Amino acid sequence: MRVGGFGARIISGWVYGTKLKDVLNLFMALSVAQQKSY
Repeated sequence: MRVGGFGARIISGWVYGTKLKDVLNLFMALSVAQQKSY
């Protein structure tokens, strides 16, 4: 088992998780803004 490949997998998973969290936060902010506009 290569440590480099394992570390790259953790980093890529962390980046993917962070982007996914940002998208969810953006979606939540947009839905809240739409509720306020009505």
